[in-house]
Amino acid sequence: MARITITLLDDESNALVQLAKRERRSPRQQAAILVRKQLRNLGMLPETILVQQSIDTEVSHDDRPTSES
Repeated sequence: MARITITLLDDESNALVQLAKRERRSPRQQAAILVRKQLRNLGMLPETILVQQSIDTEVSHDDRPTSES
């Protein structure tokens, strides 16, 4: 698995964090999902139901409170 570092503007970062919280994912998981969906929409990745289901069900089940809550 490759790692890529991206720089986001403050408003982009805030939006990503808010979406991740709403989807109950980490911001890293959410960013990976957004990139994959966009690549698929652009025809760069094939439509695969199995991969989509596994991505959509990746949810953090750690319900411990964090300092961000």
